[in-house]
Amino acid sequence: MLQKEDTLRLYVNFGNKDLQGTCTCQMLRSGCNWSLGLDWKKKIHECSIQRAYLGVIQNAKSFIYIENQFFISSTAGDSIKNTTTQAMVDRIIKAHEKGERFRIVIFIPLLHAFDGEINTAKATTIRIQLHWQFRTICRGGNSIYEQLEKRRIKPEDYIQFYNLRQHGKMMTGEPATEIIYIHSKILSVDDDIVIIGSANINDRSMTGTHDSEIAVMRIWDGGF
Repeated sequence: MLQKEDTLRLYVNFGNKDLQGTCTCQMLRSGCNWSLGLDWKKKIHECSIQRAYLGVIQNAKSFIYIENQFFISSTAGDSIKNTTTQAMVDRIIKAHEKGERFRIVIFIPLLHAFDGEINTAKATTIRIQLHWQFRTICRGGNSIYEQLEKRRIKPEDYIQFYNLRQHGKMMTGEPATEIIYIHSKILSVDDDIVIIGSANINDRSMTGTHDSEIAVMRIWDGGF
C-alpha cells in the first residue's frame, strides 16, 4: 500500500528556461484483491485516491475545479459509499456560515458513452447512470442541491455543473453541433493542488474495493 513517504520529484520542462523546475508529487492508487492482488484475507485494500480527494476538498480555500466522466457519490443514497460529494456539501456549508467566497465548478458529459439512443431499450445502462447522477446532484432527498436548500443556501451561488458542445458548419453551409465527450479525471484546488489520473467519481474507482486506478497529486501538507 502507498504511504505518505511514497513520493517522487518530477522535473518539469516547458521549453522555456524561466518555466523549468521541479515539483514534489505523490502517487495514489485504488485497488483490492481482484484488481491489484492485495491480501483479501487481511481485508487489505488501497483507497488513497479517495483520501486525497476528500482531503483537498475539505481544505480548499476558495475554488475547486473538476472534470470527470462520471459523477456518482454518497449524496445519491446509502447504497453509494464514496463520500466525495458529501465533502463538497460540508465545505460549502462551512463557507456559507463563515461568509467566505467559495465556488465549485464541475464539467461532466451530457450523456455517457454506452450503446443505444437514450429512448431505446439498448440504453438501459445510460439511464441507470443518469438516474444515480441526478440523485447525486439534485434528486432523492439527500442530494447536493437538496441538502443546501434545506439550509436555505442557494446551490448556484456555490456549485455549478457544465457540459461541453462544439459547433460549426457542414460543407453545405448548414449549421451543425456535437457533444464534446469529457473523459478526463482532474481535480484542481485553489490553482495550487492538482490530482490527475484514471479514477472516476464513483464507487468503482474511489472505494478501493473494485477497479485498479492510479493518479498523481502535487504534494500538499505532507500528502495523504
